Amino acid sequence: MISWAVDITRKDAKQWRTFNYNKGRYDDIRQELMKVKWSEYLHGDTENRRQQFKHVIYTVQTKYIPVITTKKQKSKKAIWINRKATKAVAKKEESIRNIKTSTTQQSGHKTKKQRRNCIVLEGN
Repeated sequence: MISWAVDITRKDAKQWRTFNYNKGRYDDIRQELMKVKWSEYLHGDTENRRQQFKHVIYTVQTKYIPVITTKKQKSKKAIWINRKATKAVAKKEESIRNIKTSTTQQSGHKTKKQRRNCIVLEGN
C-alpha cells in the first residue's frame, strides 16, 4: 500500500511594502539634505561615493516617507482576454447595435459583413 500526505492549503496573496510618496514630508527632507556636508562625500573612488550618497538618500527616505503594505490584486478579467479580443468584441457589439437601429436592407448587409470580420478576428 502506498500513501502520502498532500498539503492543499491555499496560499495567501503576496504582500509587499512600498513607499507612499504622496504622503512624504518633502520640506523635512529638504531641510535634512541641506544639513548634510556634501564636501565630505566627494573623497574616495566613485563606487564609494555612490554608496555613501545612496545611504544618505535611503536614510532620509525611510525617515520621512511612510511605508504602506500592498496586496497583489486579483485580475478582474479572464487570462485569454487581450487587446485584440477586446477590440473584436467591441466591433461585434457595434455591428449588432447597427443591425438593431438600421431600417434599410443595405445597412443591414454592411453590418453582416462587419460581423463576418469579427468572427474571423475572434478565431485568431
